[in-house]
Amino acid sequence: ETTATTTTTTATATGAVQQRSNIAKYWIKTEDVSRVKYAVLRHLPVMLQKKDGSNGQQVDSVLTNSVYLDNAQLEFYHGRLDKVPGASELRLRWFGGANDPHTVYVERKTHMENSVSNEERFKINEAEVQNIMTNTYPIEGEKLQVLEDVGEKEADEWENLVREVTQVISSKQLVPTMRTQYMRTAFQIPFDNMVRVTLDTNLCMISERGYDLKNNTVWHRDADQPLAPNEITRFPHAILEIRLELKGANASP
Repeated sequence: ETTATTTTTTATATGAVQQRSNIAKYWIKTEDVSRVKYAVLRHLPVMLQKKDGSNGQQVDSVLTNSVYLDNAQLEFYHGRLDKVPGASELRLRWFGGANDPHTVYVERKTHMENSVSNEERFKINEAEVQNIMTNTYPIEGEKLQVLEDVGEKEADEWENLVREVTQVISSKQLVPTMRTQYMRTAFQIPFDNMVRVTLDTNLCMISERGYDLKNNTVWHRDADQPLAPNEITRFPHAILEIRLELKGANASP
């Protein structure tokens, strides 16, 4: 078992919601997953999640895919590995089937100092991923729609984030490089973000490098195609994450 504790600021650009959290992660042996679930359930209920593209169907665990972007030098990977201040990671995340994302979250995580990270994200439709990857996303037009839901300040923050992400993808020549995939179960009191626990099982890492992207119209490999043994690594443990929302002077609940 290993642990890691970070303090994260999450800014969701579409709603401009900021939340400071203290996070601890633990490796869980596969044979202990049921015991851990039982222990958590004594304190928090399972949070039912809407399955993407399922007409509102709710499930107690959901397949989670994250495609990480990097360049040929693996610049972002090494920056995060070495914990270089200001080092970032970019990923495209969706929930549901491995081949049929409907809503895609474009997420940027930036390492600051003293185990502090800043997380930001905005969501797009799957058909718009190509525009993000080729720096052709219609930011001005989309901003008008964002302004219908949030104020001008929040819309400006959304615009800045989208511009920064699309520009760095272009300037750094970032492409899909690696995908993580796992089943996530979340435990949380409804409408209360004070304490949130997630348990990720069946975690694997899949290579996306060298995959034929067909001029950026396809941005992840076909999950129905067989993988070579050297293209997939299965993590032998589950991962438990405990997230505590910080209030006031960073006091944990």
